[in-house]
Amino acid sequence: MGADSSQAFRLPTEEAWQDSIASLGLSEARQNELRIELQHLEHDLPVFFATRIDRARRRELVGRMRAFYDAAERLRETISEGSDALLIALPARSLEAMGLIISVPPEGLAEGDRPPDLPDRRVLGLKYGPMLLAAALKQIDAPIEAWLEQEEPDRGGREPDLERLFVIEALARRARAIIGRPATATANGPFAKLCAAVFHACNLDAEGLEDAMERVLRRMRKRGRNAPTR
Repeated sequence: MGADSSQAFRLPTEEAWQDSIASLGLSEARQNELRIELQHLEHDLPVFFATRIDRARRRELVGRMRAFYDAAERLRETISEGSDALLIALPARSLEAMGLIISVPPEGLAEGDRPPDLPDRRVLGLKYGPMLLAAALKQIDAPIEAWLEQEEPDRGGREPDLERLFVIEALARRARAIIGRPATATANGPFAKLCAAVFHACNLDAEGLEDAMERVLRRMRKRGRNAPTR
C-alpha cells in the first residue's frame, strides 16, 4: 500500500452511520466516543503514512540495529571472559578513556549519584575500565533486546494493509469507551461487530477482517498496549 492509500479512509456519511453503526445499539455517549475516534483516524492516518518508512528501509534499519546489538554482546562476552587480563593488556590511555566516557559508574564501584571529577574518573578507568564499559553496554543493549524480541520478522510477500491494521488498533485501544469492554477477536463478538460496522461505514475492505483483528490484538498483547490511551 502506498502513501496515498490513507486517502481511502473517509468519515462515514450520516446515511452510512445509520445503516451500519446505529445497528450496534450503542448509547448516544458511546456513539459519540466512536465519532471522536474516527475523527482522530481521519487526522492521524495521513500523518502516519507521510512519516512511515517503506519495507526495504525498515529491513535495513532493523538489520543495522541487530548488528549493533550482536557486536555489543560479543564485546560484553569478551570482557566477561577476561576482564582482569584486559586490565593488563589494554593501554593505560584506553582504560582512562573508558573512565572518562562512562560518566556514571555501575552500582558498587562508586558511591553517590554524581560522577567523580576528571582525575578520579581516569583512575576509575584504570581500575575498572572494562567492567565500566560492559555495564554501559548492558544498559544500552537491554532496550534494544526488548525491541528485537517484539519485532515480527518480515516474511516477504504482499505488504500488509497498514491502513486497516491502524484502524483496528485504534478501535481496540478505545474499545472500553465505545463498547464497554476490552477488545477480543471472538467471532461475532462485540468488538468484531464494531470493526465490521466501521469498515462498512467507512468503505474499507473487510475481507479477512477476523484474521487481521487477531494479528493486531496479539501484537498489542505482546506490547502490553490493550489499555485505552485516550
